[in-house]
Amino acid sequence: MKGKALTGGYITVLHPHGRNGQYHPHLHVLATSGGYDAEGACWEHLQYLPYALLRRKWQWHLLIMLRQTLKTAAIDQLVDTCFRQSPDGLVTNVQQGAVPGAGAQCGTLRGQVRGESADRRPAHRSL
Repeated sequence: MKGKALTGGYITVLHPHGRNGQYHPHLHVLATSGGYDAEGACWEHLQYLPYALLRRKWQWHLLIMLRQTLKTAAIDQLVDTCFRQSPDGLVTNVQQGAVPGAGAQCGTLRGQVRGESADRRPAHRSL
């Protein structure tokens, strides 16, 4: 699969609080373990997901989007600082392990940028 461009899929959810209900904004991301080829005709399953590359690519896309969207000197400075201070990419909590088999058309890689595990939900509280 090396060098072959694939179009994968993902779902991103902004979660504004942690398990304890305190303000703790973070993202939960579900991503496919493969993608469609350039023609969109064939699903290609990946046997390996490069987690170090995912960290750097996530950082690059997020910070460049911030820079292009907000277009201020302060954001430019913040983005530059983030790249300098985190050369290995943003902190992620990716559950590494076996990638789902090729039979799983939409196997997922569950991860998030900072925060609680996606399996842990805030306890229901009565008012």
